[in-house]
Amino acid sequence: KKLFILIGINDIGKNIPDQVIVNNYRKIIDSLQLQTPSTKIYVQSILPTNDSFTNFKNHQNKTEHIVFVNAELKKICAEKNITYINLYDAFLNADGKMNEKYTNDGLHLTGEGYLKWKEVLVSNGFLK
Repeated sequence: KKLFILIGINDIGKNIPDQVIVNNYRKIIDSLQLQTPSTKIYVQSILPTNDSFTNFKNHQNKTEHIVFVNAELKKICAEKNITYINLYDAFLNADGKMNEKYTNDGLHLTGEGYLKWKEVLVSNGFLK
């Protein structure tokens, strides 16, 4: 009934051009809408990272790319009449990075991070 998509940070980490990532999202969404038209699709924003951690250097200092791709995803969702979920803002700290309480390596979520993700989805009515 529902399909949640959250992809892209590894492509950003591999320096795949933003527009290629956006176009890949579009292809995935088009394919899903064609193959499973009754499925409700939810596109979730790419989460922020935190470069104060030393792990996953390829994924750090990519905020402008994350923000750009997220903005384009929001546009695609509006165009295709599907739901865009802004997780990005919910995970930011005061410095505009992934809040340290949700990660222990600057990229991946901790248990508390997953609980925050669930909270965002439940509080906005996407999960029951």
